[in-house]
Amino acid sequence: MSERLPLGEERLIDESVLRRALRLEPDERGPRLDAAALRARAGRGGALAPAVAFAGSLSIALLGLAALVAATRFAVDLVSLVLGGDALGSAIALIAIVAGPLEVLLAIATQPAVPIAIVACLIVAALTERRLATEDMNA
Repeated sequence: MSERLPLGEERLIDESVLRRALRLEPDERGPRLDAAALRARAGRGGALAPAVAFAGSLSIALLGLAALVAATRFAVDLVSLVLGGDALGSAIALIAIVAGPLEVLLAIATQPAVPIAIVACLIVAALTERRLATEDMNA
């Protein structure tokens, strides 16, 4: 039969003993990121480095070309509106042109998941930074 202790005399484990018991052994810890080794590895490159650089350059060139085409189309539409008729009609047509892409952006921004995801990302980033800062202080 187990003996019950009075409330004031409960056997508690000392916090420092508990912390020592829960501490990981050196061989159980994950490897730390070595910034110098990462820099050396990044500078060395690999077999795919030229292909990746080419793909990146090609994608940037294609994005630039797409932006140029979109800007040209917008400019042509704007000039045709201004030269084509009265000012009020041109202003209404300009608002209609701008409203299409703006509606898509606002529809995405006003979805409830978007602000929630942004706030969640900010919270996770803040907690991660705090955890990393405390690990640096403890090290």
